[in-house]
Amino acid sequence: MFGIRITKELELEGSPAEFFKVVTDVPRWYLWSTIFFHATIEGLFEEGVRGLAIPKLYRSAPFVISKIVKDRLIEIDYLIPMSKINVQYEFTPASNGKTMMRLTARNSSFYGWILYFVRGKAFRRDFEKSIGALGKQVLSLRLSK
Repeated sequence: MFGIRITKELELEGSPAEFFKVVTDVPRWYLWSTIFFHATIEGLFEEGVRGLAIPKLYRSAPFVISKIVKDRLIEIDYLIPMSKINVQYEFTPASNGKTMMRLTARNSSFYGWILYFVRGKAFRRDFEKSIGALGKQVLSLRLSK
């Protein structure tokens, strides 16, 4: 079976609950995501709820929230043409009030391999930039209180 897994992790200032709150605010993903410039959701952020994300490089990407562990884990399945990309956001408490943020994407289709071959380095760079921007968004929300 084919399989691709891209993982990036960074230790950032903020609590897992703060990161969880920012990631579950779907209409504001554009503030930190380097991949999406617009996203909507069909209700509350709960397992099984559907949404639509508009990536910068592709047409729309419908998604389904597949798993939530409050303040710890969010798993989303993006339904792209001929494939599905499973993305996990993991938030683990680290030392000194920081959080280890891990972003993992998995794809098990042949199409995924082609995408990875064409944009693999860019995906890793996008993940790193998104995690960094997510950290800045958490800090920005802290300062605005």
